[in-house]
Amino acid sequence: MLNQMDSDDRERIYDSLLDVLNDEVFALADYRLRCGSNITEEDNQLHSFILRAENELTDYYQKFRLTLVSTNEQVYYLQAQRQSMISKARLDPLTMVIGLTIVAMQLDQATANYEWLTTENMVERLRTQLSDTRFASLVRRKGGVQTGFDHTKVMQDIHKSLMRLANLNFIQLSKDKGAF
Repeated sequence: MLNQMDSDDRERIYDSLLDVLNDEVFALADYRLRCGSNITEEDNQLHSFILRAENELTDYYQKFRLTLVSTNEQVYYLQAQRQSMISKARLDPLTMVIGLTIVAMQLDQATANYEWLTTENMVERLRTQLSDTRFASLVRRKGGVQTGFDHTKVMQDIHKSLMRLANLNFIQLSKDKGAF
């Protein structure tokens, strides 16, 4: 019975913006898009909703000076136009550097064959690619000798950044959050 409802729901096309707004999935999709998340095919319910309501949502977000973008890979996200009414969330420098490091790891021939990359490998790559001063400034620590407490705080900051990237659908974290 559930599969029948899912297939009927996917085929439903909306007649008006009001129909889209009344769909229970709208609130979650709108929230995720405004938070800066990418909606991929892996988010089956949200993705199929946006796919069905794309025309109405495009017009709706245009009123907020936002553009609903769909990539060739069928990834949906919002892009702010000039003078948008929605504030733009920005990633902190540590999260940006971690994201760039993850991309570099994926492009690297040595790690391209692995499905999951470990957090330890990513941290080791950060430490080898960055000077001690730059690494310390990213994790807001003073240079010099590290204690166990410092290491724990650094790893907490790195896990927060990984969680942020996971919330934006940039990466997928393993259940134990030790790999991505």
